[in-house]
Amino acid sequence: MAVYQFKEYTAILIIYNMRKPLSNAQIVLLTLLWVAICFIVLTGTPRIDGPLILTLIISGALVFIPIAQSIKSRRK
Repeated sequence: MAVYQFKEYTAILIIYNMRKPLSNAQIVLLTLLWVAICFIVLTGTPRIDGPLILTLIISGALVFIPIAQSIKSRRK
C-alpha cells in the first residue's frame, strides 16, 4: 500500500483495504446484471465487431476480477 502526503489519498487507501468481501448474493446479483447488460448490448447492435467484443471483455474483467479477489479473500 502506498502512502501519500495528502490526507485524502491516505483515507481512500485505508477505506479501500478495509472493505468486506462480497456476499454470495452480491456476487450473483453483479453477475446477473453484467449478463443482462451484455445481452441488451448484443441484441441491440446491428453487427458484432471487434471493438464491441473488446469492450465486453474489458467490462467482464472489471466485473469479475473484484469478484475473484473477494472470493479469494474470503478463503483466508
